[in-house]
Amino acid sequence: MNRLLLVLLALGAVVLGVVWFSVSSRETGRGSAVWTEASPPAEAAAKPAEALAPGKTVEPAPANNEDSAVAPSASAEPPAREVVASSYEEELARGHWVEGRVLFPEGTPADEELFVVARGKDFEHGDLHKTKVEPDGRFRVAFSTKTKTGKLAIEARYLYLEKDVRWKHDEAAGPIALEPKLGGRIVGRLVPPADVPATAIGGSVQLFARDPERPMSTSEGVPVEIKRDLSYELDQLHPEWEYEIGYTGEAFVCSPVELDVAAGKTRTQDLERLVGVRIRGRTVDDTGTPLPGVHVSADSHSLGTWSHALGVWSPRM
Repeated sequence: MNRLLLVLLALGAVVLGVVWFSVSSRETGRGSAVWTEASPPAEAAAKPAEALAPGKTVEPAPANNEDSAVAPSASAEPPAREVVASSYEEELARGHWVEGRVLFPEGTPADEELFVVARGKDFEHGDLHKTKVEPDGRFRVAFSTKTKTGKLAIEARYLYLEKDVRWKHDEAAGPIALEPKLGGRIVGRLVPPADVPATAIGGSVQLFARDPERPMSTSEGVPVEIKRDLSYELDQLHPEWEYEIGYTGEAFVCSPVELDVAAGKTRTQDLERLVGVRIRGRTVDDTGTPLPGVHVSADSHSLGTWSHALGVWSPRM
């Protein structure tokens, strides 16, 4: 009986020991976890104090890719467009600058826009220099350093120079006076046939000019720029000259229009286009030999054409 009691006491002691060891291990594990979680704030608190120390630099925490991409590099090269613009400005700064004044003729319309152009050698990084004239007529324009002899021209709506003003680099001169004449303008648009969209119209418009004092001075046809809305503008026209505007195309024709202009005035002239046809023929002499260089026209709806070396011609009408 005593022996059985001792065995039971021994087993109870072993069980108590196992339970105590298990509980003790759990307590120790919990205490270690709490300390580990608490230690980073302690270290983080020490870092700001270190950053405040004089003479020391603390590297910032690395940012994400998006943030780092926002900051431009100090050594990045400027865009090519800025480089070119700067180069052109440098060329202008080194250029031969000319100052002067435009003497506006009496009756110059209020809607006049006047520019002075320095026509000489091209700039390496830009176009010829053009400057807008001030309301009082003053202007300042530059030639490239490669220009030794150039000309001053104007671009305007009404005013024109009978001859561009010559400029020479090695001739010392003060401000240059430009004395333009007062001319006129012609504006208008091409009117397509009914139910024909503007985008379907091709062809070209030409301007012919003739000086009445020189009956044989009719100029060759000058191409007229037609805008997308089929409008056109003819500026700086001599008020004493006679003008003719004509249109030619593959499928449409337009009667040539004779016009004159008044100084300081804008004349409106629309060009109505008609559906036309093309005819083809041949000019020969009595012996049947082709006659080149013969002008052939077909009524008032055609500008006419010239026969070539074989005498063949083909006007539109």
